[in-house]
Amino acid sequence: MADQILGLSRNSRQAVEAGVLAEADAAGWRARLRTRPFLAGFTFYLVTAQA
Repeated sequence: MADQILGLSRNSRQAVEAGVLAEADAAGWRARLRTRPFLAGFTFYLVTAQA
């Protein structure tokens, strides 16, 4: 589910294509995503103003 929502496989493939991540490292990471739990955290800021 995390891969579908966050595009983790797609992003790792793009990182390989950009030369930022080795294919072997990306493949291992994607394999772990399929077999192990994944935890992600997000921080959001909401700013409102009135003039």
